[in-house]
Amino acid sequence: MEKIAWHQVFSNYQNLNFRPNQHVEHLHIRQNLAGTAIRLELSNRFDAVPLIIDNLRISLNPDFNDATSVTLNHQSSFTIPAHQQLWTDKVPFQIQRDNALYVELSAHNETNTLATAAGVFSNNIAQSNLKLNGNFIYGVSSIAFETAQQPFTVAFFGDSLTNQAYFTDQVLTNLYQTTPNLSGFNAGIAGNRLLRSGTGTSQWTPSFGPAGVQRFRNDVISYQPNLIISLIGINDLVHPGTNSPLSELPTASQMIAGYQQLANEAAVHNIPLVMLTITPFANTLNADLPAWSPEKEQIRQQVNQWLLANIPTIDLASFVADPAAKQTLAANLDSGDHLHFSELGGIQIGNWLTNQLQSYL
Repeated sequence: MEKIAWHQVFSNYQNLNFRPNQHVEHLHIRQNLAGTAIRLELSNRFDAVPLIIDNLRISLNPDFNDATSVTLNHQSSFTIPAHQQLWTDKVPFQIQRDNALYVELSAHNETNTLATAAGVFSNNIAQSNLKLNGNFIYGVSSIAFETAQQPFTVAFFGDSLTNQAYFTDQVLTNLYQTTPNLSGFNAGIAGNRLLRSGTGTSQWTPSFGPAGVQRFRNDVISYQPNLIISLIGINDLVHPGTNSPLSELPTASQMIAGYQQLANEAAVHNIPLVMLTITPFANTLNADLPAWSPEKEQIRQQVNQWLLANIPTIDLASFVADPAAKQTLAANLDSGDHLHFSELGGIQIGNWLTNQLQSYL
């Protein structure tokens, strides 16, 4: 059978003006499956011109002295059309669960600018030689192995708190050490909202992606995970009145309907969905404006209470809250903006969450 060994959702980073023609990308992928063949998914979803793949190689060694070429239609050089993503040919490749995978990509396009990419801050699972808005990854969005095992895949779905990859990488690092044939992937997009696509005046708005309820099927369900962990909804509260109009602030009922839509979609495909409660964000600034208000806090509390009562949910919000001020992120977990987790905080959260997830694995 074929199973996802690694996947990273891409977004539209057109504002970074990345120039692919001057670069060769090297990826170091930590993975936990054994396989006999491999194929890669290449993404050009947000670019209006074709991406020309000049060379794509994989190896078990960082020096690529035993590299295997990856082809499409048996050609080593090929094109990914505008606004598309394609899977390569399946090529024979022996790999064990404790082997790291190295990927080398040379690509160009006629404009020498590239929008389709991801930027994550942790490099414990996937590490790129390029540093641009974090650990910058483009071109290769998925890796799948032909395997004789019965893998179990965990998907993480959400916004920047997921896209950072601090806590998600820590969970996977822990599980890779104890659970053979388990794989995982990150479907977080920074700035993403549950109910609305990106709007507002920020230069990052195009990268915020479609609403979570709109992209859930394509970005998560289509990769056939065995378990979905979702942390999304904080931007539905943070963005209105700061980066976007206050009129976009949803009611608790509207957010609850969105979460129910995710749960229904997962249920149709017989995939367990575990929600994480919306974390506190008092004292956060967005676009230099206060992002928190008593009204938003009330919505957060109402939504979290509903989640805990109606959908399998882990109460992350209570774990990360300041004990003396529940609307505030605990200082020892705070990156400094009172919204995002620090690297050490993410590791602490990941260790706690690993234990909380045991009954779902």
